[in-house]
Amino acid sequence: MKKKLMMVAVLLGALTLGACVDDNESASVTNVREAKAEALKAVAKLDNAKAEAELIKANAEKAYQEAQAEYYKAKAAAEQATADKAQFELEQAQEKYALELEKIKLQAQFDLQQLKDEMAAYEQGLADQAYYSIKNAYNNYYNELSTLNNKKYSLIDKQAELAKLEAGIISSAAWNKYNTLQSQQNIANYESQLAILQDKAYAGLDNAELTAKAQAKLKEAQLAQTAFANDPTCAALLATSEPAKNAAEGLEKQNELLDAINNLYWGVIAYEQYSGLNYTLYKAVAYSYSGNSGYQSFKSNARIDEVLKLQADRYFASITETPAKELGTAADTKDKDSAYGRLAKANDDLTIANKALTTANALPGTTDTEKAAKEAAISTAKSQISVAEENIASAKNNLVTKQAAYDEAVASQKEYNDAIAAFDIAAYNKAVAAFEAAVKAQEDAEEAWNDAKSSISELWNEYNALNYLANNSATDINNQIALLEAQIESEKANIEDYKYNNDSSERTLEKAKADIEQLKAVIEAQSKVVDAAKAALDGVLASEAAE
Repeated sequence: MKKKLMMVAVLLGALTLGACVDDNESASVTNVREAKAEALKAVAKLDNAKAEAELIKANAEKAYQEAQAEYYKAKAAAEQATADKAQFELEQAQEKYALELEKIKLQAQFDLQQLKDEMAAYEQGLADQAYYSIKNAYNNYYNELSTLNNKKYSLIDKQAELAKLEAGIISSAAWNKYNTLQSQQNIANYESQLAILQDKAYAGLDNAELTAKAQAKLKEAQLAQTAFANDPTCAALLATSEPAKNAAEGLEKQNELLDAINNLYWGVIAYEQYSGLNYTLYKAVAYSYSGNSGYQSFKSNARIDEVLKLQADRYFASITETPAKELGTAADTKDKDSAYGRLAKANDDLTIANKALTTANALPGTTDTEKAAKEAAISTAKSQISVAEENIASAKNNLVTKQAAYDEAVASQKEYNDAIAAFDIAAYNKAVAAFEAAVKAQEDAEEAWNDAKSSISELWNEYNALNYLANNSATDINNQIALLEAQIESEKANIEDYKYNNDSSERTLEKAKADIEQLKAVIEAQSKVVDAAKAALDGVLASEAAE
């Protein structure tokens, strides 16, 4: 116990002595203290540097995400603009072709009706020989004009298909398949005509007998064509119209949902390829049909790209962070670095300035010195009030800007989240499958319809061939046989080309252009045939009128 008391006494004495000695520290102690201070400063600088580095890194990552998102948005907008431009140009081309086609049809109807009216006038009171002479010339002109019009229709169709090929709207495979079927149908038509022209049973018949057989075949074809309206294939083809329309509309809605996501962050919805199919809204179906042709695009085997979706989720989750921090809340005080904090600081400064003005106004002003001091204080306070009021106005402007930036970020985030929530990838692929099935059903129904009416086409071909026999010389008939044989070989060569071109879009495009040029040449040649047939008809009519 005594030892403890002595130690306390010694310590107290030392402290007492220390209070009486010089307070200058030694150089070594000063050096140590300054070294420690420098070390603490260095640590603080290092911590600040680390914090700044982390902030720079965070800002850089955020800037990268924002730049990436903007890139995807720009890419989506560019691709959408390109697709819209291609679709617009295609629609313009199709409208142009449709108008041209309608013009051709109307002119053909006018010409043929005029001929019918002329024939009706000549049928009254004419001798049989004169009647058949005019009738044959009329039928020949009618058939040649119909052939010309059909070639023109084909040209319009081929030009429309070329526009789709060039716009990437239809695939090479679809185009080649369609044209292969057309060539096969043409071959069947040529062969049925060839069979009549080469049939030796008709070789010994005179023109009157051939004309009678042609007229009989014409009536048979017309009756068969009228009866064909009751064929089940007509109803079956007509029944495909509504399902195709509904499937296209369903897919269009799904496309809108998909595009809404990809327009916000491109690539979240991935797919194998961008495709499209034509479908028809049939108005009536018999030997021929009318209807509007529709087109619907879709993405094959759509799926979620999980990497891009993760990036998109992160981006849209983060875009509100900085705007929210910069905006702050109404509860922020003046020491908070936010829009609301700056407004609070400006309001607080105004309160302080107003108090300073009140204090200044209360100062004594009896002597000149007091008056001068009071006036200076009042002036300073008023100046502080003016600055504070301007700062408040500026802070309010800043608050509006920051609020708008925050609202925009929240809206973008909500738009993306809503788009993701609304889109069902399984439903989309189901809609694609439903549309493809509806189009396939139309194609199958049309193929069955074409097969069913092939017997009627054959009757018309036989009539045309018999009519040709009745109205042309042996040399012309031989030339026609050679022409038909050449056309058959040409169509067979076309079919081989379509097979060869099936996997090459470039070759398909070249073939499409070549087909159009070839058809233009055929139309030019057929126009001369029509002119000759019309001249022959006019000659017969003039001759009969003179008699």
